[in-house]
Amino acid sequence: MFVTLGLQKPALAAYEALTQNQETRTICNVSEEVLESYPSENDHRGTILIFIKDSNPVLQFVLASALKLRDYNPILVANFGSLPLETTLKYHWIEKSHLAVKRYNMTKFEREFNLPVCPIGAFLKSHYEHPTVSHLRIGDAFRYGDIDITPPAIASTRRYLQRYSLDSSSPEHNRVFRDFLLDGVMIAHAINNVLNDQNVIAGIFGEDAYVHGHIPAQVLEKQHVPAYQPVKGRVHDHISFKLGHRGNRSKDPYQHSIVDAVREYEMTEDDRKLLRAHLPQTSGESVRSTRYTPNKATGVPRSDRFTVLVLSHLLWDGALAPTDALFPDFFQWLKCTIDTLAVHPEMNVYLKAHPGEAIRGTNETLNEWLQ
Repeated sequence: MFVTLGLQKPALAAYEALTQNQETRTICNVSEEVLESYPSENDHRGTILIFIKDSNPVLQFVLASALKLRDYNPILVANFGSLPLETTLKYHWIEKSHLAVKRYNMTKFEREFNLPVCPIGAFLKSHYEHPTVSHLRIGDAFRYGDIDITPPAIASTRRYLQRYSLDSSSPEHNRVFRDFLLDGVMIAHAINNVLNDQNVIAGIFGEDAYVHGHIPAQVLEKQHVPAYQPVKGRVHDHISFKLGHRGNRSKDPYQHSIVDAVREYEMTEDDRKLLRAHLPQTSGESVRSTRYTPNKATGVPRSDRFTVLVLSHLLWDGALAPTDALFPDFFQWLKCTIDTLAVHPEMNVYLKAHPGEAIRGTNETLNEWLQ
């Protein structure tokens, strides 16, 4: 329909306006003075790879422009259909629309910033052949060289299917898992080709838990190239971002000594005053309800008994799969926690689902498991 009626651009622009967050939808207007200040392609201090995952890459283009002005050579990399799965979010029937919007937005940003986007397929050699994964099922080990692709592929599968529990007998679950394995192999192969052709001094990528961020970071770090994650935040109602080294945000390593020290620390009254000063919303005694509270629910009732609140994470979030976790399975932790608390008759125990179940959706609710 778009092609027949000539409505490609206005239709995609309307789709973008309706689906993107207000805070990141604005296209930055880059002045001619900025563009003229870009150094030549052959005169730079090194190449920095910037991976684009989202369909509205304001952050990545701003970073690339800033790096360009500082005499670096930013290479923006995006998938335009070369990978089996475009994203770790399942878009169902609008998946192709998401890819179309992404391509449309890239064209706008390329023109506005005068910075090209390289399709990841361009870094795959013409004779490249996919590895055979048709025999694999969820949880089977699979490596690209010395990089274990299985953990981020499982995390990506959970996010794509929006469920924590995965069934190795399910054809759909296995298909998604295998597609993410291929995504990881192709990304690793492409990045290695770039490293062989360019003087890459750093890489900036997305979330570490998933294939599209974890694999590029692993490949870079194996070659002793620093890997960074951009982190968005809000300061006085303005969106800001910063770069953090991957090791500071990685879901895998944590030090038992730090955990033990926190557990053993006893808060003083000065500590509490400091907390109240920095977190004024915690100083009140009232309980605030939100629109995510179930109908007819009144929240946690007041009681003279000791109340314990168990807070659940979003079940399909990749942060639930660290390699050095105290429990190998989220539900094992939850069952152990409930069993431990249930033997204390003086306690009222409340289990709170993550609001992301209502905001972002899930195909496996905490309430269903509890029932």
